[in-house]
Amino acid sequence: MAEEEPFDPWATAAADGTSAALMQKAKKKDAWGSFKAGEAEPLSESEATKPGKQGAKKKKGAIDGKKVGPSGPNLARKRVTDTKIGGIVDSWTNSYGWIRPFQHVNHPKAGKHGGKIYIHGKDVKGMGFLPMGMPVEFYVFEDDAGLGAEECTLSEG
Repeated sequence: MAEEEPFDPWATAAADGTSAALMQKAKKKDAWGSFKAGEAEPLSESEATKPGKQGAKKKKGAIDGKKVGPSGPNLARKRVTDTKIGGIVDSWTNSYGWIRPFQHVNHPKAGKHGGKIYIHGKDVKGMGFLPMGMPVEFYVFEDDAGLGAEECTLSEG
């Protein structure tokens, strides 16, 4: 007597067209319905010029319903320290980061970002970025967004 091969449900499903992959492929074909490439009719003049929804539009100046203030490295600045102060790089993402100063900056905006000071890559002398945890020295400026660091260099000590 010949030896019978064990039943393989996957092979059977593929052979009779009931596999998940084949059924998914069939659904994709049905999504286009009776459309055939090259046989579409152009829109009428009135339909073609009708204004429509062009996609989700974001409201300027708001994120999740909260008003967003000015930001960025190009805001008007006013230096608030005459000498450099020290700090440590708290975080860095792409082109900007945050410095935690070693001393409190006596300024009304000092607590605006949890005591941290904004730093942009264009304000870092000779590097363009800062590694996290690196000690740095910088002048503090104020702008409409809060306090920032400029002429930032790696600390000598």
